[in-house]
Amino acid sequence: MTFFLFLRNQSLMLNSMRIINLFVAALLGSCLFACGSDKSSQQASATVAKQADAKDSVVTAAPAITHLDACGERMKGFLRWYLSLVDYEKPNPEYSGLNFKIPVTSETDSSVAASIRPENRSSTKYYQMDWPSVDNYLAMLGKSGYFSKSYLQEKRASLLHRGKALDASKMEDGEPEGFEADEVFWMMELYAPSDINRLRVYRAPDNKVRDGIYELPESLPEGEKFSFLLYTKNENGRCVIDSVARLFNGEYSSVGNK
Repeated sequence: MTFFLFLRNQSLMLNSMRIINLFVAALLGSCLFACGSDKSSQQASATVAKQADAKDSVVTAAPAITHLDACGERMKGFLRWYLSLVDYEKPNPEYSGLNFKIPVTSETDSSVAASIRPENRSSTKYYQMDWPSVDNYLAMLGKSGYFSKSYLQEKRASLLHRGKALDASKMEDGEPEGFEADEVFWMMELYAPSDINRLRVYRAPDNKVRDGIYELPESLPEGEKFSFLLYTKNENGRCVIDSVARLFNGEYSSVGNK
C-alpha cells in the first residue's frame, strides 16, 4: 500500500513536472515571439527612419532651381545692351566712350597720324584727357537707367582721379595708363551673347541666397573658375547696378571704379 502511494505520488510529481515544463516552454516561446516581433518592429522602424533620412538628404543635396526674378531679367537686358555698345569686333557707332587728346609729333607714324581726327590731337607731346567725353560717357550710363546714383558718382570721381594722373604723367605713347580696359567690367574681352542666358542668382559659399546679387559665370581654360558679379539695389522703383565685382577662383575683386 505504501509502495503504491509512493508510485502514485511519483506519477503526480512527474505529471506536475511535465505541466511546469510545458508552461515554461510556452512562456519562453511567447517571449521569443514577442522579442522577435519587437526586433522586427525595431528593424522596420529603423529602415523607415533610414529611408526618411536618405530622402531628406537627397532633398537637401539636390540643386535648387533658381528662376530669375524681374531684377534678374532686367540685368540680362543690361548685358545685351552693354555688349552691343562695347563689342570690339562690331562697335556701336552711337557709342559714346572716353576720348583722349593723342600726341602727334614728327616721329609719329604717318598712317597712325592719319587715323587721328584733328579734334583728338593733343597740343602737347603727351596724352591729355578729353574732359567733355567724360561728361558724355557718364551721361550715357545715366540715361540707360541701369546704374545707381552712387555708382555714377563713384565712377565720376574715379575718372577724375585717373584723368588727372594721366595728365600729370605726360605719357607720350602707348595705351593711356589707367584706361586700358572696359570701364564697367574692367576687361578687354567681356562675354559672348550666348553667355547672357547663364546669368543666375549668386549663391554665397555658405549656400544662402543673397538677394540682389547676380552672377554671370565665364568659361576659362584649365578649369579656372571666373564670374562677374552684379550687385543691385532698388532705386526709384527700378532695379539698378550699384557695384560690379569679379570672382576668380574664389577670390573677389571690386571693379569698375578704380
